[in-house]
Parts: sequence; C-alpha cells; structure tokens
Amino acid sequence: MGGNKFRISHKKASTGCGTCRARRVKCDEQKPCCRRCAIAGRICDGYRTQDPFVVFIAPQTRNQLSDGFENDTERRFFDYFRSISAFEFSRFFDEKIWCKQVLQAAHSVPAVKHAVVAVASSHESFKAVRTHVPWNLPRWPTARIHAQGEYSKAVTALRIQLEQDKSQCLPVVLTCGLLFCCLEMLGGNAPGALAHLAACIKILNSITSKPDPTAQDIIYIQSHTPLTNDVERDLLPIFTRLDIMASQGVIGRVPLLKQKTLPALDDHNASPAYSFLSFSEAVQALYSLESAELALDQTTWFDRFGLEVTHGGFSCRLVNPINTGHIPLEQLAARENILKHLSSWGPAFAAFVSRHPTEADSRGYLLLRAHHKVITMKVINSLYTEESMMDDCMPMFVELLDVCAAIFSKSTSSQSSTPNERRPPPTWSVEGGIIRSLTFLTFACRDGRIRRHALWMLERCPQEGVWVPDMEAPPLRRLIELEEGIAAGSSIGDWPPQEGQVFKRCEDIPEWKRIHFGWKVPVPGQRKSMWYCLTQPNGSDGGWHVNEDVVDWLPEKGLYDSPYMKEIGP
Repeated sequence: MGGNKFRISHKKASTGCGTCRARRVKCDEQKPCCRRCAIAGRICDGYRTQDPFVVFIAPQTRNQLSDGFENDTERRFFDYFRSISAFEFSRFFDEKIWCKQVLQAAHSVPAVKHAVVAVASSHESFKAVRTHVPWNLPRWPTARIHAQGEYSKAVTALRIQLEQDKSQCLPVVLTCGLLFCCLEMLGGNAPGALAHLAACIKILNSITSKPDPTAQDIIYIQSHTPLTNDVERDLLPIFTRLDIMASQGVIGRVPLLKQKTLPALDDHNASPAYSFLSFSEAVQALYSLESAELALDQTTWFDRFGLEVTHGGFSCRLVNPINTGHIPLEQLAARENILKHLSSWGPAFAAFVSRHPTEADSRGYLLLRAHHKVITMKVINSLYTEESMMDDCMPMFVELLDVCAAIFSKSTSSQSSTPNERRPPPTWSVEGGIIRSLTFLTFACRDGRIRRHALWMLERCPQEGVWVPDMEAPPLRRLIELEEGIAAGSSIGDWPPQEGQVFKRCEDIPEWKRIHFGWKVPVPGQRKSMWYCLTQPNGSDGGWHVNEDVVDWLPEKGLYDSPYMKEIGP
C-alpha cells in the first residue's frame, strides 16, 4: 500500500560556502575552502562575511554652559528681578542701571548675583502683602529668611573679591552697596539702609582725595582714580538722589556726597548758564541744587527754630525765633545764589524738552518739574519763620498740584476712595517720587481744596524708598484738623468734594494757629507714631510751644484713634 512520502524539513543553513549552498548540500566548512569542493574539483566560492551588528551611538553632546546659579530657586528669583523688580525700581527714571548693568554683572560677579537674588526674594515678599508694612514692625517671615541667606553669601563673595583686587572693583562695590540699600529698605531696616548708603558715599568721596595710608577698612579703595564712565553716568546720580532722600528723612542730616558738577555754586557773583545734552544731565544738576538747598536749610535751622537735636528725637530748647531783620548777609547771599541757579535751570530744561518732545509727557520729566517747584519755594522761604509767607507762592502751589496729579495718574490705576481699596497691590521704587512733593504741598499750602486733593493722592501712593504713605499721611490729616479747628478724628471732608462744599482759604488761618514744623517717631511694634509739632499760640514774642500727639497709620478698616494733645512747651 503506497502512501505519500514527506521529506523532513530542515532549517536552511545560514553558513557554508557559496558553492555548497547553491548545490543544497551540506558543507564541511573547512577553511580556506571546503573539503567537499576540493575533492570534487569544484571551485569553492568561499564563505559569506557575517553581517555586522549595527550599533546606533547617540551624538556626543556638548557640555552645557553653566548660568552660574546654584539651584532653581536662585534662577527663579533672578528671573523675577529681571522681569519685575528692575522695571518697578526705575519707575521715574528709566535708567539702564537696573535693566542692563546690574543684570549683566549678576552673570559674572558672584557678589552681585547673590545680592540680586536677595533683593528679588525680599521684593516678592513685599508685593505679597496687600498693604504696606512700615519699617518699625517685625517683617521677617519665612520667605525673607532666604533673602538673608543670599545677603550673607553676597557679603562673603564681596569680601573675597576685595581681598584679591581692591583697585579694580569699584563698580562692583557700589553696585552691591546699592542693592544692599534696597534690601534693607524692603526689609524695613532704615538704619541699615542708611549705614550702607554712608559707606558707599564714603567711597565716592574718597576717589579724588589723597590716599589714606592708615585706612584699614576693607571697602577702602586705594586707586583714587577719577570716576569711570559707568560709575559717573549711572551710579553717581542714583547715590546723589538717595543721599538727598536720606537728608529729607533724617532731621539734622546734611547731604554727605560731595558735589562736583554744580557750576560755580560757591561763586556768588557768577551768572550760571545751563545747557543739557541729555536727560541725566538735567537730573544731576537739579539734584545738586536740591543738595545745596538742604545744606542751606541745615545751616539756618538753629537760627530759625532754636532747637537742639532728646524729646522724641529732639531736646527742645524753646527760644524766640530769629528776628528776620537781622538775617546774616552770608545766608542771604547763599539763598540768592541758589535761586539764581534754579531760575537758570528752568529755561535750560524747557529748551532740552523742546528738542526732545518725547520726554515731555514722561514721569521723569513731570517729576523734575515737581521737584523744581518744591525746591524753589523752600529756598525762597528758607530764612524766615513766618508760615504766612508761603501764601505768596499760591500760583506755584497750583502748578505743583497739577504736575503731581499727572504723575499720580501715570503711577497708579486705583481711583477708589474706600480705605480697603485705596491702592493696587504694593509697588516699590528705590528713589523718592511724589510723596515728598505731596507732603510739602499738604503741609505748606493752607488752601483747603488744594491740600485735601494732595492728601487724597498721598494716601493712595505706592511706597517710594523709605517713604511709606501709611505713615506719612495721618500726621498731615491731623495737621489740617488743628489748623482749621476741626475736632480730632472728625472728617475733614471727602474728595472729590461734594457740590457746594466750602473750604477754608489761606487768609482764614492766622499765623498763631499755623504749625511751623513737625516730626514723627514711630511707636515700636505698633502702627502708631508720636507726632510733635511747633506752634506759636502767643505770637512770635511768646516763643515756641511743642505739642505732642499720637496718630494711627492708615489701617485696613480706615479708622483712626482719637488722638490726644499734650502741651509740653513752657
């Protein structure tokens, strides 16, 4: 019985010579040629080379360049400084120092990098609070601990760099000093900010002085060479303005930075001629004039008020004010000299703006106009005690109010009149802006409508340097109550005013009711200040009386303590 025969299948060999594979016979795989082909006399085609394994190798990557930051936290805070802090800090003057010089130095100088990270960390914490927390309250939450750590690293890195080469790091030292000032102001440590500022001014003043071989201070710069372009163009102006802001806030302090750019200020017979090629030149010239005004004010202080710097910051030696008919000639000459410069600065600045019309509507331009008005009015009345002399400046008060209103509208979008919504989330600029102008306007102008409008804007301003609106506005509100005979804690009137609302005019407030000078001392750990003010209730022949008052800062609920008055004069 026949059946189908099946051949057992075998896996085809993948080896063997080419001849045996073609003949489908088993190859003995002898080398160099197989034995089966040699015996049969056939040409052995040899063996096929085994296919090589294909291995894919990833291309060699280049080592990534390090950005210098130790971790993502540092990197995040640097980006925060670059995108937010740098623009807020230069709110009024669009300087390259924040958006260019500081950022470039942070990538190459460890001390500047750590200082920038510290400032950004503190700035972020500052903006996280809905309302300003003034400087005498504890302000070190967990978020600020990181800022302190970076601050310590910055100080250490700066010391190492100074020990290696003191003569080549002047811009680094001053940049770090500026950042340290910002850090202390954001952290609420005004004395610390003043200490850093004084150290930087000491360095700037020592540049052109003779070397001191006995100096042991590590920050002492031994080169004593002229200022570099970067320092003179970018750092010197901002330190000039910080120096002035410190002198405005610390009674008895005169500007410490030596001025080299004010032409012929000491030559009382000179006729100054200003011509500005850049906006920064106009800024520096005006602030040099303000520095001169502050110096004059301090020299005439004791003659006008007869006060000594313990009682809430003073020891009051209450004496009669100066007889205005016996003003020293040198003081009169100094005042006239500064007024001469101010009158020359105004047309020169107007000519510059006419050549650069894009500057005419900028906040920096408006701020310079406001400062020019304030400085001029203060110089005019710098030698006299009578507050009623300020009434002659009413046209300038009106102009100043208009300029401040224009700046205010550009600086904040908040127009609410309720205390809980009086301003947008806090912003902060390194330098002073309109707060000092609004403070002067509210204090010196006795026109009820003007001073209330100024106070309304002041209560809604962002913080500027060490000037905190929460702390600056309440004493001025109390001042209006005292001068206009309004009961303590009563409303002084809403703004904008209601239809038919009547305000007192300058002539309605007699000299004996006017407050001539005031200063405040914050109560430690509380949102309160002790406020002291000078009056002459018995006229100029009766001498000074110092009144003591307690005022609350602007609180969330918008209420004020009922202040008490206690006369401490004779």
